[in-house]
Amino acid sequence: MLLSKNRMEDYTSLKGLQIITSLDKHELPLMPPKEILDDAADEAERKTDPTIKVTTREDKIVVEDNGNGIPRSSLNLIFDWDLAAYTKFVYKPSRGCFGYGLKVVAVYLSSLSREYLGKAGDEYLRIRSRDYDFLISNVRYSDGRVKNDRSINDAPLRQGTLIEVKFPVPILSTLSISNFLANYVLINPWISFEINGVTYARVSRYNVNKRAYAHYYTFDEFAEFITRAREQHPKALLKEIISDFAFTTLPKEFSSAKLEGLSFDDISSIYKYMRNSEGDSFIGYIGKRPIARRFLQIFGNYEKLKYSHGRHYLSTYEIWCFHSHDIPNAFVTGINNTLPYRSPLEHFYLYITEKENSKIRLKGLTLNEILKRCGINNDEPVLTLFHIFTPKPKYGSYVKASIGLSREECEIIGDLIYKTCRWYSGHKGYENASLVKCDRERLLSTLMKIVSNYYSKGYRLTLRHVFYKAAPYGLYPFNKRGYRIVCETLLEVLYKRACELDPEKIEILTVDAPQDGIYVLNRLKEEKPHEFENALKLLQSTGGSCNAGDRIANIDPFGNIYVCQFAQLPELRVGNIRQRNFSDLWNDNANPILSLFRNKTKNLMGKCGKCPYKQLCGGGCRIRAYFHYNNLWLDDPLCSLTMKREPDYDSRAGFGVA
Repeated sequence: MLLSKNRMEDYTSLKGLQIITSLDKHELPLMPPKEILDDAADEAERKTDPTIKVTTREDKIVVEDNGNGIPRSSLNLIFDWDLAAYTKFVYKPSRGCFGYGLKVVAVYLSSLSREYLGKAGDEYLRIRSRDYDFLISNVRYSDGRVKNDRSINDAPLRQGTLIEVKFPVPILSTLSISNFLANYVLINPWISFEINGVTYARVSRYNVNKRAYAHYYTFDEFAEFITRAREQHPKALLKEIISDFAFTTLPKEFSSAKLEGLSFDDISSIYKYMRNSEGDSFIGYIGKRPIARRFLQIFGNYEKLKYSHGRHYLSTYEIWCFHSHDIPNAFVTGINNTLPYRSPLEHFYLYITEKENSKIRLKGLTLNEILKRCGINNDEPVLTLFHIFTPKPKYGSYVKASIGLSREECEIIGDLIYKTCRWYSGHKGYENASLVKCDRERLLSTLMKIVSNYYSKGYRLTLRHVFYKAAPYGLYPFNKRGYRIVCETLLEVLYKRACELDPEKIEILTVDAPQDGIYVLNRLKEEKPHEFENALKLLQSTGGSCNAGDRIANIDPFGNIYVCQFAQLPELRVGNIRQRNFSDLWNDNANPILSLFRNKTKNLMGKCGKCPYKQLCGGGCRIRAYFHYNNLWLDDPLCSLTMKREPDYDSRAGFGVA
């Protein structure tokens, strides 16, 4: 380890260190001494690729790559240090190898950190959720721009970009976890948060193509899981059972051991050690089966567990862990997404933390019980095909009995969906508009067969694939002509299918695209004028425009309210339900953000402002326009009516109203 006890004593005896915070009268130093930083840089450079340069400059650690970006294995080692955290980490990429920007990962105090920081470290773990916005407060680019944001996950790193991340307080950090989470680890002091007097802790891992969230459980709960798993799968190897668990702290005798190599007796020893140690110890469980996404509408505080298929980047399995004592009944609107396909409903357990005699316990409920509790008809499960059919044909065998498809048909669907999703995955770039080359007719005809089979058995089936991360950014091929081909082709296919399908059985919904209703109106006016008036009245009566800030609200895990799920930006925050009642916030006519969105048609500019259909579509998606032009009121870049040319007006108005 880089910090021995003697080095820690030297560290604490140094004078003149800048102090930036005080926790319960325990002061924490801002920066470690330069010799410790130098040792850390030398150690990191020695362990990593020889072409990677790690140096210290004043109070910074600077990492420079060899022109090809930092390999994942090297980056793991760079940040696997046991030293006092520095307040500035600088990474200067040569050509933006982090496709989506700098990725920040929460870490937990190691045993060494606890020994050094003492009570101050324990107090530091009790960071409240309201401090979250302050934790990463300043990201400065080399061109002088400053990004004050809750996260920097979407900050693009281009060639020559210099990123400085300032952390509010230092932390001794090391994270003994399985390799599953040990990717792109950066030091980040937000570790746990307190809600209603209960402290929850978590660890997160991000990387370019996939992300994972882990909710923490105690070791006793983990031991119960291991016991149950061994009873159900007596022939399974221990490493298969525990491969998705991440240990936050381990006794010294296991600190260098591979998690997969531990025996069951070793695991038992760890339990005993952790149960006898001071303070709480946690482990994280990574969800691997799809269930309903929209628990946010039902449960207030939650942790989202998400694991994307590491090989193909398209199959996503999610679990929402929520806290039952924070259920806002007003948000019980239903679940509409996915059900597990590997386990029957009555055998799939969702763990809920509940208060009982001032203690926290886990209660296992089947998904059917959850649905019944929420007042949802559990006889109408909703299934997402993109979670069933993947390039691996074996997944198809789990569902072929219920949907009436052969193994070969499952393989065909998986192959077609893979080709389609691969175009969106980003690792090949958006400039290639190859989606139009997909065999749409064969894919759609097979999907229609599935829908028919399910409908005949009384099931409701949702065919959906929403790119929530891409939707607000308006990601599309840089070749504008290629994009127009894709957009026009897809709209044509959807319109054709909508005319053929029985609306009593199958409906088509395009997400985040109210302007599609205008496309349908224009087609009806040309081809079926006798239906045009009825369709127009229907669109007018339903308020066909986007409902963001009017009939839709988004609440994040920390209580922040936004006008929709795509608008999770500090500048678009409506308020916080932990500081003010939701009803008071939502009915506040003086709220500047709500006022803007509820009067958006009056503020539209450019072609959207002049469009005769703006009262019907509301100008499309305002968040997409904001990301694309840095202006909330310019054209929706994905509107087929306005994409023929770029805007010829100033796009730097931001929130300015015309």
